[in-house]
Amino acid sequence: MKSTIISLIILLGLSIAQASETTEGIKKDYSSFKQEMQIKLNEAEIKINELKAKAQEKSSSTQEKSIFEYEKTRDKLKVQLDEMEKTSESKWKKTKKRLSESIEKLNKKVQKSLAN
Repeated sequence: MKSTIISLIILLGLSIAQASETTEGIKKDYSSFKQEMQIKLNEAEIKINELKAKAQEKSSSTQEKSIFEYEKTRDKLKVQLDEMEKTSESKWKKTKKRLSESIEKLNKKVQKSLAN
């Protein structure tokens, strides 16, 4: 009986240690992911500013509307990135993928507008 109780205590201790390591791993992953996504958002910011200058030269109201939408999307993504830290472990991968894809999509749209 004593050996069973000791075994259960050891297993419980190992489970808690593994859960703690998993949480630490997610925090590290979140930190590096946030830094990477922040760099991409900063790149989008630079491109949006270039697009603004280009739109002002041409006095393009169409581009100005697009710029407004890009800025709105960028601001929304920044908030989501900051709130991601509160995401549960089970939703982390899905949220990470969705946010990463959204930032990439924004950068592609802005780059395409710059090319025109």
